[in-house]
Amino acid sequence: MGVFNELLEVIDLSKNQFEGHISQVQFNTSYNCSDLVYLDLSENQLGGEIFHNWSEAQNLKHLNLAHNRFTRQAFPRFEMFSGLEYLNLSKTSLTGQIPDEISRLSSLSTLDLSENHLIGNLPLLSIKNLQVLDVSLNNLSGEVPVSLLEKLPWMERFNFSYNNLTLCASEISTETLQKSFFGSSNSCPIAANPSLFRSRATKYKHKGLKLALALALSMVCLLVGLLFLAVGCRRKTRMWEVKQTSYKEEQNMSGPFSFQTDSTTWVADVKQASSVLVVIFEKPLLNFTFTDLLSATSNFDRGTLLAEGKFGPVYRGFLPGGIHVAVKVLVHGSTLTDHEAAREFEYLGRIKHPNLVPLTEFAS
Repeated sequence: MGVFNELLEVIDLSKNQFEGHISQVQFNTSYNCSDLVYLDLSENQLGGEIFHNWSEAQNLKHLNLAHNRFTRQAFPRFEMFSGLEYLNLSKTSLTGQIPDEISRLSSLSTLDLSENHLIGNLPLLSIKNLQVLDVSLNNLSGEVPVSLLEKLPWMERFNFSYNNLTLCASEISTETLQKSFFGSSNSCPIAANPSLFRSRATKYKHKGLKLALALALSMVCLLVGLLFLAVGCRRKTRMWEVKQTSYKEEQNMSGPFSFQTDSTTWVADVKQASSVLVVIFEKPLLNFTFTDLLSATSNFDRGTLLAEGKFGPVYRGFLPGGIHVAVKVLVHGSTLTDHEAAREFEYLGRIKHPNLVPLTEFAS
């Protein structure tokens, strides 16, 4: 500093590779810095203790020591710099808490303390002219003071990101929260934070729309499935009707009257097909002729035979109205008269149980 013949007001040595302790610059002995207003030593490799022996620089308004290799140290004392308007101590290895006395810098418009190791709560920072504030990338915690939040709309730039701060951001936009308060938690109740309420309401609305869409698609799939099921059942019924018609057309080729079925003993004495009475026990009571049973079982064809029982065969059939039945024919070993048989079947028809097939009709 001794090479300068005149007192300097502005010194800018930023973005170089100067090394050594900043205390080696003896302003108070070899050079008088009482007129120094602007000092920028940022982006060098300086170390040592900040603000050592700078008591003469009381007129300093702009101080930038950012991005140097200072040793870890507590926040420096700056009572002698009451006129500071710009203070940048970013990435200078500061530790501890930000002192409340910083609010005494009433002329300060820019304060950058980012990328340090600062902890604790934010001070009130009741600085009227403060326009730029950056405390990002520290370990600060606690609530952001309401008085500070009220200043933000009139500030040019601010950043509180990458700390452990909480705040009530009732008047702060979502974009600002994501940009300048990244990593901070919003402690506002929904009632006091309409923007948060709207965002949550929009979120739930989207979830509701997705749920409604899923339910609608499920109902459509269910209806389509039921439609296919109904078409399949109707097609199956038509197939049975066609089969029954074909059996009826082939009446002269099989059945008890041509004696071409496997069970012919019980029909040997049948002379007139329309002379046999069929009694229904299920309500409503209906009368069916033997001809109806012939049609239902395709003339008791082998294709409709279900089983050969001890007293006669059992056939599968379809009665008019889509009633699916099994027809049991008693032909062997029966000593009952027609009247006794009718009474016994009527008694059996009254028996109802979930494990029993209901008796539908009998042929005498």
